[in-house]
Amino acid sequence: MSGGLSASPRLISEFAKTSARCTGLLATLAAFAALASPAHAITIDEAMEIAIRSHPELKAEMLEAEAADRTVGAARSGYFPSISFDGSLRDERTERPTFDRTLTAREYSVTVTQPIFDGLATPARVSEARSDAEAEAFEAGAVRNDIALEVTDAFLGALEARKRLEIFSAQEARARDIFDKLQKRAEVDRGLRSIVVVGRSQVEEARFLTLEAQRDVTLADARYRELVGDVPGELVEPVPPVELVGLDDDAALARAEAAHPVLAAARARAEAAGGSKRVTRAALMPRLDAELRARKGDNIEGITGRDNDYYAGLRVTYQFATGGAAFYDLSAASYREKAALARVYDAARDVRLEVLTALETFRSQSATHAVLASRLAATSELVRVYDAQFVSGRRDLIDLYFVLSEERSAARAELEARFERLRSAYALMAALGDLGPSVTAAPSLDNDDR
Repeated sequence: MSGGLSASPRLISEFAKTSARCTGLLATLAAFAALASPAHAITIDEAMEIAIRSHPELKAEMLEAEAADRTVGAARSGYFPSISFDGSLRDERTERPTFDRTLTAREYSVTVTQPIFDGLATPARVSEARSDAEAEAFEAGAVRNDIALEVTDAFLGALEARKRLEIFSAQEARARDIFDKLQKRAEVDRGLRSIVVVGRSQVEEARFLTLEAQRDVTLADARYRELVGDVPGELVEPVPPVELVGLDDDAALARAEAAHPVLAAARARAEAAGGSKRVTRAALMPRLDAELRARKGDNIEGITGRDNDYYAGLRVTYQFATGGAAFYDLSAASYREKAALARVYDAARDVRLEVLTALETFRSQSATHAVLASRLAATSELVRVYDAQFVSGRRDLIDLYFVLSEERSAARAELEARFERLRSAYALMAALGDLGPSVTAAPSLDNDDR
């Protein structure tokens, strides 16, 4: 208040000119934004879905998940027979004491091999590949969860900036209305002319806050546009899910431990490490294969004519010594499995801590907003009473400006608390691992990418 009383007319005039120029620029930007805005109001769930379906990081994760799923089919191939073809064409020179000749030898063979027992390596490879594919899918879900949280922050930031602009614009209009009334009274009572400067400074302060709010709207819209890929039109203010209000610690932890994608991915990686260990252990076991072989040959080893043979039987393969490589590989696989299990416990601890922190933050923000909402209601009622008393001449202008300042402060605090409560609600949903719409298939690629 003391700054407003000491402000010179020249300083106020310069500030007014600057405000007018900024107002024109921001009005032009707002007009262009309005022309590009969609016609329908968009909800926060729609914004999340739009962003998630076009986000490049999630596209990459989903494609990695699809690639990992293909390895399951490759691992299953160990159950099926393999067919190989060999062929050769060569000249064979035969030297004897009585003759010397060169024959063209031709040899072709087809071999069919059916694995019967491979030390259970194939089931282990299938289990490892399936667990890896599940881990990739869960990691894509974790990325989706993070992207959804980022989008909610941008959505709420854009909406909060617009709400703040509405509040400050209304307060500016009220300050101008009071200033107009003050000028009319000053025309009758010349003793009030010195207070007109105070009223003008209040109007300019309100105008300054409005310009700041307009700037915040422009910046928030830009961030929203970069994340969602569309210019925000009318945004619908969300309501925190009802089930979060009465959620207790145990229920929240159970819900997160059952469905959080980060924890599920860690568990799947541990299962994959177990499958890799079983694959390594299979190298210590004998291998049994059934073979069918048909060979057709001509002029083999200096003997003119056909040399065909057919073979059907069982082949047993066992490596008695590998220089200790198989045992070292098995030991290394065991350590990797233990490390993966340790990461599961670490991920579970992080998830629990995140859930408890988010839950307590949501409770605190909810209580804070309730208090500040009551404060705003009381301050607004006080402004209404003081305004009526000022008009009737029963209240001093300084008192009215004081309660107006209190209302402006209370409105800003209530707005910030309301949106912090919303942010904490969506942060809690992200901590529980179920924020954002699900994506069950990899996004389609452009023709140039295929």
